[in-house]
Amino acid sequence: MSVKRFSLALVLCAAMAFTACDKEGGNQSGPDTGPVTPTENTVDVAYAIGGGADFLLIFDAEVTYTDAAGKTATEKISSLPWSKELTGLALPYTAKMEITLTARESYEEKEQYELGFGHAISYETSDGRTYGGLNVSKQTVGKDKIAKYQELMLSKSLQTTIEIPAK
Repeated sequence: MSVKRFSLALVLCAAMAFTACDKEGGNQSGPDTGPVTPTENTVDVAYAIGGGADFLLIFDAEVTYTDAAGKTATEKISSLPWSKELTGLALPYTAKMEITLTARESYEEKEQYELGFGHAISYETSDGRTYGGLNVSKQTVGKDKIAKYQELMLSKSLQTTIEIPAK
């Protein structure tokens, strides 16, 4: 009699083992949701230009940058600070910015000018990576040194490119 009970218990245990699990060993009690796909990383990009209060008195400025569609866009800078924010961009993304300055031949004459300049590209990805920030040098320049300051600024390369990888 005990052999029959043992055999019956063994058969019941085997039957439960075959019906409780699927062939991959998962639980069949819930619906099959399929494989989980990772979320796509995105990036928020900010282009920024800053300068002293009188910078645009002595320069005309134009910025060319990569827009949300990955194409080149151009804007005239009419006031500082200037910024452009693009959100939810697919990765990888290449952010480019170039500033073109043209020295003004005539401008309001002052004893001193509040100048200085800075430009930057910053970003934050959906997975938490961050980069950048704007740092503007500010300085006061006397009217007798404006031509020299214009010459110095026109000799600088005012462009930045950042490659932002998917991961």
